[in-house]
Amino acid sequence: MIYFGSKRFFRASESLKRRFPKLGPFCLTRLVRSVLSLDCGMPLWGREACYSGGAHQQADFWKSGIKGPHVLLTFLLFSTLVSAADITPLLNRAEVAYQQGRWVEARNTLLRASGLADSDEQKQEALGRLGKLNMELLLSPYEQPESIWLEVQPADTLGKIAKRAGTTIELLKGMNRLTTNQVRLGRRLKVLYEPFRIEIDKSENVAILYLGGQVFKQYAVSTGAKANTPVGEFKITDRIVHPDWWHPETKQLIKYGEEGHRIGTHWLGWDVKGFGIHGTDEPEKIGQAVSLGCVRLRNEDVAELFVLLPSGTPVKVRE
Repeated sequence: MIYFGSKRFFRASESLKRRFPKLGPFCLTRLVRSVLSLDCGMPLWGREACYSGGAHQQADFWKSGIKGPHVLLTFLLFSTLVSAADITPLLNRAEVAYQQGRWVEARNTLLRASGLADSDEQKQEALGRLGKLNMELLLSPYEQPESIWLEVQPADTLGKIAKRAGTTIELLKGMNRLTTNQVRLGRRLKVLYEPFRIEIDKSENVAILYLGGQVFKQYAVSTGAKANTPVGEFKITDRIVHPDWWHPETKQLIKYGEEGHRIGTHWLGWDVKGFGIHGTDEPEKIGQAVSLGCVRLRNEDVAELFVLLPSGTPVKVRE
């Protein structure tokens, strides 16, 4: 019972700290330590110091004659109330803002909801909506904090603009609804200036894409069946559409479109030989550790990442 209670206390503490950051490090954590350090049959006495920002406060929590089991039961009930943050109101608020055209506000609300959700189901719902909205906002003519407007200068090309901005030609075309690589002098272009980075979690088989330090979208992935996806920090160096594939075990070259080709429609190679992000011919296995060592995504997802991520994009893989 004590062990179960401690887990609930700590979870409730973290939930409270996320919703009320000014509470500082106190919340329930110190309370748990106090309860667990004493014999549950002895009276509880004393004071706890509560720090919030730079302020030092004193709080009387224990009164003479209150027994440990009573305190434990009381806060077990309390932790039940605070440990599950219902983000439904935030999701509804985000939907209203979206329908009214306030997309940045809707995005920020979904970002907050994903950070507050305690249940995995609600967190995934918030992240799913967030990713879809972020892509819609990015590929729209609407302004957003991570973009600027540039006027095409003499001798400018999409390639030169993309290189200066650290983005891709494909993303410039998508953001500005261009159908060719030609761009007229004087046209104003929406250009992304904040960088992307991507983190891959092998234990969860997910990839989280960040834009300017904030979560942009989450993708399901597959990693190495033999835990051989390398851990560390890398960079994207190769970007190839319809890649040929060297089978890492047989050393056989398999052309794109030939039987036995396994890496899908796009390749985003890293600065470590033989590893990268690619598509798959087995989309039903995404989310499992089944690859030969690379990171697999569904073809539509890796095609999306190909548009978003230029060469030099940081990639972090963790256990």
